[in-house]
Amino acid sequence: MNPLIINRKDKDLLKVLFDKEKNIFIINGNSLPENAVLFFTPIHEWLSEYKAQPNSESIFQIHLNYYNTTSSKHLLKIFFHLKNIMEKGNNVLVKWYGAEDADYLDEANAYQNMVKIPFEFIEEVPDFSKHFN
Repeated sequence: MNPLIINRKDKDLLKVLFDKEKNIFIINGNSLPENAVLFFTPIHEWLSEYKAQPNSESIFQIHLNYYNTTSSKHLLKIFFHLKNIMEKGNNVLVKWYGAEDADYLDEANAYQNMVKIPFEFIEEVPDFSKHFN
């Protein structure tokens, strides 16, 4: 399965790296695409393929500085993909970075309650840039 890499030149825009072989799953940046359906379609397609034969453990690392309402709907859809993976007996964890932002922490808690998958909230944000060079 080929990795999914979305790495726009603008450092502030959303970057995505899903690599099954390396067991790396990162969503990082600001999510405010002009056409969210067009932007998120390859992500949902990749996850649909991945959940057919997922790794036994998948840790999704998420750090969002900002995301708009349309992006939040697609995030929820991503979390439902992860729920399907977990329901097949695989370990799934969402590491939500930047937990000091109370608004986003509330939203992350709401996602967790809706999909019933484990979230870990971490204040310190790692340097994800090394994955996108």
